[in-house]
Amino acid sequence: MNLKAILLTAFLIGLPAFLPAQNAASRQLIAWSNLQKPHPVPQPLPPPDTPVPQPDQQNGPPKPADPQTQQTPAKTFVGKILKSGNGYVLNVTSDTVYKLVGVDASQYDDKNVKVTGELEQGTKTIHVASIEIIS
Repeated sequence: MNLKAILLTAFLIGLPAFLPAQNAASRQLIAWSNLQKPHPVPQPLPPPDTPVPQPDQQNGPPKPADPQTQQTPAKTFVGKILKSGNGYVLNVTSDTVYKLVGVDASQYDDKNVKVTGELEQGTKTIHVASIEIIS
């Protein structure tokens, strides 16, 4: 054999070692027959920053809170602040008294005031936002 034939043979035998490897997973042969039906491609997963809804979470209306602790939006009440035990109350009428929380009302003791806050209906407690003396 001549030198050219030997080099050509060696080149053809060694050539696959220098070619990039084919990814076996990227090339799949599919054999179709009349009995097979195509299937849809599965949907991709959502991005990692998107929350996935859990089965125990419901998108329905929120459950109502316990009526004993349910607060209403801020309201204004007018009455006289009186000491009661360790705290203070707002005496609105002879039979309507609200416990005051969230503020030191000692400076308003025995004064007519306007109180703004959120009322807890069940406990008759006002979470005070502000107090203003009225004449």
